[in-house]
Amino acid sequence: MKNKKRFLDHLEAIMSLFCLVTLSRPILQATFIPSLKATSSLKSISFSGKSLVKSYVTASLVFRAAKVAKGAKGAKQPPKKAGKTAKVDRPLKKKGSSFKTAKKTNSKMIRKVTIGPGFNKVNPAYYRPAISSNLNAMEPEIFHPDNVGTVYQLPESISSKLKAFGIAPALFKEFDLFPRPSLVLRNESVKLVDILDSASEGQSSASRYVITGPLGTGKSALLLQAVVYTLAKRNWIVIYISNAISYVNSSSAYQKNETTKKFVQPQLSQRLLQQIQTVNKSILQNIKLSKAYQIQRYTIEQGTTMLGLLSIGIKDQKVAFEILDIFLGEMAVHEEYPVLLAIDVINAFYRKTLYRNVDFSFLDASRLSLPHLLLKHFSGDRYFKRGAIIGATSEATSEFQSHLLNNALGLTEPSPWVPVSSSLSRYAGGLQRIQLGNYSENEAKGVFDFYVKASITFEESYFKKKLILSNGNPRKFYLSCIQKT
Repeated sequence: MKNKKRFLDHLEAIMSLFCLVTLSRPILQATFIPSLKATSSLKSISFSGKSLVKSYVTASLVFRAAKVAKGAKGAKQPPKKAGKTAKVDRPLKKKGSSFKTAKKTNSKMIRKVTIGPGFNKVNPAYYRPAISSNLNAMEPEIFHPDNVGTVYQLPESISSKLKAFGIAPALFKEFDLFPRPSLVLRNESVKLVDILDSASEGQSSASRYVITGPLGTGKSALLLQAVVYTLAKRNWIVIYISNAISYVNSSSAYQKNETTKKFVQPQLSQRLLQQIQTVNKSILQNIKLSKAYQIQRYTIEQGTTMLGLLSIGIKDQKVAFEILDIFLGEMAVHEEYPVLLAIDVINAFYRKTLYRNVDFSFLDASRLSLPHLLLKHFSGDRYFKRGAIIGATSEATSEFQSHLLNNALGLTEPSPWVPVSSSLSRYAGGLQRIQLGNYSENEAKGVFDFYVKASITFEESYFKKKLILSNGNPRKFYLSCIQKT
């Protein structure tokens, strides 16, 4: 048994050395094999008390064995410094979930990599630097029929205000490709600005509009242009909700008010007050309350500025909704500045929400105090002395489609098989529709030329093809331009 075990050990050693010879032939031919023949047994080839045969076969072991063999032949060794141990190249050591290579001390073992002339280069036919932000700003004076089809960047002066309100989710991806957010001026943009100019002289109850159209036609972009126009005018008070779904998707705390039997959303009310104050600060500090108010423990005197009023609700969210209610009520008697209330995905307010009642049934949007207050302005029950109410629908999320609103706007016919909420029907009356369609050829050409300059598309001669493939739908046109066909 002992001889058999010794034979197996020797056989294992021979196989291991055969692998070493195959992998490290140049070194072994020069130094290792001659010294191996001179040894009396395989067990004599060892260092640090460990047998080479029973160690792991690594490149560093081959190098170290070669050094040992070379020393055995009587080669001259470099003198060691006193008090220091000679450093050797250590094998890979595993630390955690990754491998860490030990630092090599022998400079001759460091491999030099020569970088060729094409290293880290890109093909200029497919990679072009982004254009510098040299587009004209979307100022109020550019909203003219002669400029339809021209792409403009959003003014730098209002970028912080738009950031406070947030941008509609539908515009995120497209804006990420540009150095600065940019929009094309459309025929409907000019018409919408005319509506805003007329609304600035009359009550908002006469200027209640909803922007409609198929999926991807640019409804959110058109509503954003209305917000940009009023902000750039600097004489409008702007209230912009970029995504109404966040008000009804049960993502914020709510509590029932036993007096009104409605559910209050204190955090959302506080956030909206903060946005209104941030965006309209320069105007609100010049407007004063027409009368005194008493809200819980707060006594608000007549003559207090709107800025001071909103600060109370921002600091104490328990009274945030009541402060917002007072603020919007004051705008019904204030005559100096017009007010724009713009809400994207307005269809989410005309259906059941994801909030639940005490009996676990879904609540109508009118049962939530904040959406109910905003719906009153869309219905005309409440109004601004001067201003406009504009909403935009969205077909991107089927969960928040509103058959009630579509019926009221004449987009669909009422059906006995599709139930609608009777409590919400009264808030959809009297709304006017702004129908938005696909790009005209002039608008599409302006957008395509901008995409070429911005290196978003490289197929300059394929404009007609892209237009036909997308049928002029803005979203499909954009997708066809960024995808190679």
